[in-house]
Amino acid sequence: MEISDIMDKNDNINLRSPKMRETIGCPPHWFVRYGTIIVALILLVLGAVGYYFYAMV
Repeated sequence: MEISDIMDKNDNINLRSPKMRETIGCPPHWFVRYGTIIVALILLVLGAVGYYFYAMV
């Protein structure tokens, strides 16, 4: 892939409408909220499982 090909792709991105750029650039609020909660729960579960197995040793 040449540099000119990459620059052409970047030019195509800049040609999108402002409304489309706003939609692409801003994640949905529910995704951010629930994504944060899910990641926190996964870390909590991993910590609890790790503590349980560490306490058994």
